[in-house]
Amino acid sequence: MTQTQTSRSAEGVSKPGAARPLCVDLDGTLVATDTVWEAILHLLRYRPWVVWRLPVLAAQGLPNLKAWLADEVVVDVATLPYRSAVVEFLKQQKSDGRRLILATGADERFARDVAAHVGLFDEVVGTRTGRNCTGSGKCQAIASTLGDGVAFDYIGDSRADVAVWQSADRAYMVNPTSSVHRRVHAGGRLEQVFRDPGGGNRLMALLVSMRPQQWVKNLLLAAPMLLGQQLFDPVRWWLLLVAIACFSLAASVVYLINDLFDLKADRLHPSKRHRPLAAGVLPIPWALAAVPVLLVMALGLAAAVLPAAFVGLVAGYVALALMYSWAVKGKAILDVIWLAGLYTLRLIAGGVAVAVLPSAWLLGLSMFCFLSLAFAKRYAELGRIAREQGTAAAGRDYQVSDMSLIGTAGLVAGYMAVLVFALYINSDVVTELYTQPVALWLICPLLVYWFTRLWLKAHRQEMRDDPLMFTLTDPATYGVGLLVVIVAVVAAWPG
Repeated sequence: MTQTQTSRSAEGVSKPGAARPLCVDLDGTLVATDTVWEAILHLLRYRPWVVWRLPVLAAQGLPNLKAWLADEVVVDVATLPYRSAVVEFLKQQKSDGRRLILATGADERFARDVAAHVGLFDEVVGTRTGRNCTGSGKCQAIASTLGDGVAFDYIGDSRADVAVWQSADRAYMVNPTSSVHRRVHAGGRLEQVFRDPGGGNRLMALLVSMRPQQWVKNLLLAAPMLLGQQLFDPVRWWLLLVAIACFSLAASVVYLINDLFDLKADRLHPSKRHRPLAAGVLPIPWALAAVPVLLVMALGLAAAVLPAAFVGLVAGYVALALMYSWAVKGKAILDVIWLAGLYTLRLIAGGVAVAVLPSAWLLGLSMFCFLSLAFAKRYAELGRIAREQGTAAAGRDYQVSDMSLIGTAGLVAGYMAVLVFALYINSDVVTELYTQPVALWLICPLLVYWFTRLWLKAHRQEMRDDPLMFTLTDPATYGVGLLVVIVAVVAAWPG
């Protein structure tokens, strides 16, 4: 986070000193998240059967809800996304001799855990049974702690903090909205503003969390129509576009749910900790609200335009993808078979959408092809772990010592896909679609080259991304694809 300086409009005010305590908000200020929602999310992940109590307790008063959450959940404060600029500012203030007080609307037990972890605060003021420490309630709690009439400064982030800023001598703000910023600035109390790089655009953060770059995978739905040589039917093209949109929305549902439930693991990961939810850029309530909206959009659009069977396949894809994330991805070998099945399901769905069902040959070829790619993904992950001097993949049942076996299995699966294609050339189906089926044999060496090159890249540790995404950015893949298309056109050219 960067910080920008805003001078007070009032004149003749002394610089901050050790004599005036600094009160610090927790949620949205010290940390880029809300600890109440962190606790609720923990319950949704591990004890969903007790979530029904939340609205009942909220109706009885927020202090009761927060106290119950503190009783039921232990938030891992060490993994929360602390705002580095704010922490560094507090360290400087502490070194200058200022008294630091953590004043938060979170339950006081959560707040004390955070204070102990940060190691900068002299006192903690938080919500207790019968006292919600927000707004005017926080002003009263601070006055009770410091003594009536004692001047203090306050750093916060939201509209709920306006009453506290109005009682404070100087105001420090973190990512304020324009209306809150104007209101506090007009009072002549504003001293300093901390802002996230990029302005913390939540809509953009939501879009990033939906992973639009991964939607390209859903182009696989076009395979049955293209291979079935139904290229000049505008109705089918329209149905295909709708089908791709539905699967893209459904995939985003899965990505959001996975990010919500993998927050702790993502925050410990060197690259995933920068994801919007893990970093606190995207609020948890936004993601929770987006999940049902996107799911309804996916199923509703499918139901309005496409066959009922396609709606079932979209729902099945979401269920199977979530099952993979929660139960299967930790099972060696089963996980790669499951992944290959999810990709093959896309082909089936694409065929159902345009009424061109994929043949058994296409399904067999795709299953072995995607099995090879899934093994390549595990191989690349283990290669990264080996470079980092690790021995096992966290959350997965694989060891670095398994790399040779995985590499062999993946390459064999690729060659099996080529074998299925060779058997397909000799089938009766081919003569119905191609006038020169013998030309299709030229595709076999192209596929052998492509699979062998893919695994050569993996063996050399030159493929560090998702293999499918790697192939979509690999020039050689496009070259092979172009040659395959030319051969297919020659094979289908009228004699």
